[in-house]
Amino acid sequence: MKRLTLLLGLIAVLASCASVSYKTSKVLPYYTEPAKIVKLQNGMTLTQINSVLGIEPYDVYHMQDDGSTVLVYKYRLKERKIEVTTSDDLTNQASQTSGTVYFTEEYKVYILLQDGKLQSLITDAGRKDSKYILITNNTIQLVSKKTLIEKKDSEDLREGQWKETTK
Repeated sequence: MKRLTLLLGLIAVLASCASVSYKTSKVLPYYTEPAKIVKLQNGMTLTQINSVLGIEPYDVYHMQDDGSTVLVYKYRLKERKIEVTTSDDLTNQASQTSGTVYFTEEYKVYILLQDGKLQSLITDAGRKDSKYILITNNTIQLVSKKTLIEKKDSEDLREGQWKETTK
C-alpha cells in the first residue's frame, strides 16, 4: 500500500511537470508595412514620416559632406494561410481574402532626407533588382547595367556619381 501511494504520488508530480509550458522571449524591432510606406510623400519631415509609418527609424546614417540623412526602417509583408481540401478551395471567392494572417521575413526601406525633408526612398527589393545606385541632385536612382553602358559617355554619369552595390 505504501508503494502504491508513493507510485501514485510520483506519477502526479511527473504529470504536473509535463503540463508546465516554458516561454522564451526574443527581442524584435518594430515593423511597418508597405501600405504605410506608399503613403510617404516628398517634402515630409522626420516627425511626419514617423507618424505615417507608425514607428521610429531602426537606424540613422548622417552624411557629413552634404548634411543629408538616411533613415532605415524595417517592414514585413503580410500573407495568408488557408486550409485547402479541394482544388476549388484555391479558386473560390472565400479563398481570395480569408485565412490566417502572418508576416514574412523582414525587409528594409531607406529614406533620404535633405535639409530635413524626404527627398527619395528605396527598399531592399529595389536595391536587389538593380546592380547600381545613382545619387544625383539628392535623389536615389536605380541604374541597370544596360543603362550604365548606354550612358557611359553621357554627362549624366560622371565619375564619382555612382557606386556599385555588391551582395
